[in-house]
Amino acid sequence: MKKVLIAAILAAFSSVNVFADENQQSASHDRYADKVRLAQQEAAKMKSAEVMAARVRAAQIRAAQMEAAERMAARVRAAQMEAAERMAARVRTAQMEAAERMAARVRAAQQEAAKMKAAEVRAAQVRAAQMKAAEIKAANVKTEQAEAKINKPGSVE
Repeated sequence: MKKVLIAAILAAFSSVNVFADENQQSASHDRYADKVRLAQQEAAKMKSAEVMAARVRAAQIRAAQMEAAERMAARVRAAQMEAAERMAARVRTAQMEAAERMAARVRAAQQEAAKMKAAEVRAAQVRAAQMKAAEIKAANVKTEQAEAKINKPGSVE
């Protein structure tokens, strides 16, 4: 921008005729003023273009930063979701294993209880059979004793 301004000023000075008369100097001065005005307008346009370019670059940088931040946030969310899914899978696996162990313990306890119940039933049946046999034996002994009394010679009926 400075180069353009300097070039415009030099061009304006070189066109001025120092040895011209008053009219020529006045016309030359007008041309010089026009050239300076044009140079200033050109400099203003260039400055405006530079400002606009700087704004565009700043906007592009902000957009790139936002895009990078969004990508990073997406990666973080994906990693968090993946970690949560892995943790949930571990929890489900642990819960299933615990449930299977508990079910196995319950089945074992039920089987043990069934065995104990069956043993108690068999023991009760054996005791009942032994008592029945003892009662029958006692009844047989009484019957034999009664028959022996009856069959004894010299016994009076």
